[in-house]
Amino acid sequence: MSADNTIGINPEDQFISVRVLIDTLFEQDPISVAEMEGITLVQRSEERPAHEDCYGFVFGEDFEAELARVAIDGEKSDHVEGAIAFYFDEGFLVHVGIATADGNIISKWGEGPVFKHRPHLVPTYYGKIGGYKIDQQKTPGK
Repeated sequence: MSADNTIGINPEDQFISVRVLIDTLFEQDPISVAEMEGITLVQRSEERPAHEDCYGFVFGEDFEAELARVAIDGEKSDHVEGAIAFYFDEGFLVHVGIATADGNIISKWGEGPVFKHRPHLVPTYYGKIGGYKIDQQKTPGK
């Protein structure tokens, strides 16, 4: 065991109980999730277009084409401001968000609110963060 992981638990798995709590709170009252440390409400769902999900929030109305374009042509990246965060569950893309300069992600949870959150603080059904890509067409200076 290493000094930074003395009990041998995968660091991402350490947050599973917190993520289960997020699931429960979000199901009961989506806004209540913003009371948790590391999660901030950015925008209520009624302030966004009807039926918009995370893909529409990040990529706009033509999200299928934009998502495909960025997935194929986007430059792999670390967590840098403006990079698109991709979340996977069992190999399937299930969620996307936008990286912020302060190490957080801004993403829309289903048809619910937009939250600013730590990368690992998402509902369990959003899987785990699988990586970041920079949209070259929207990067300043490109």
